[in-house]
Amino acid sequence: MAESTIKLNVELDKNKVPEKIYWEASDMGENKTQTNSFLLAVWENESKSTLKIDLWTKEMLADDMKKFIHQTMVSISDTLRSSIGEEKASKELEKFLVQFAKTLKISSQ
Repeated sequence: MAESTIKLNVELDKNKVPEKIYWEASDMGENKTQTNSFLLAVWENESKSTLKIDLWTKEMLADDMKKFIHQTMVSISDTLRSSIGEEKASKELEKFLVQFAKTLKISSQ
């Protein structure tokens, strides 16, 4: 069976606020990639609930965070459609996200 490992490294300041975030995957070679924000959501089977971690650095701009959140929600809409065939729910979420982008004053593309 094939296996891949994903690693996160977070450099913190003296107040334990993230200054730098790096991620790497075992199948991408030795390359660490720096990022300013990270979201991870996992399904906890036993409790039937979502556990999540969201981190961002001091360098993450508010406008970029708005786009990041919007694009994450767009990908959730895509996942609804592609993973379980929830076409109607996906379209409803997409309609909401068009208005949400206007509220955030960002491009919905």
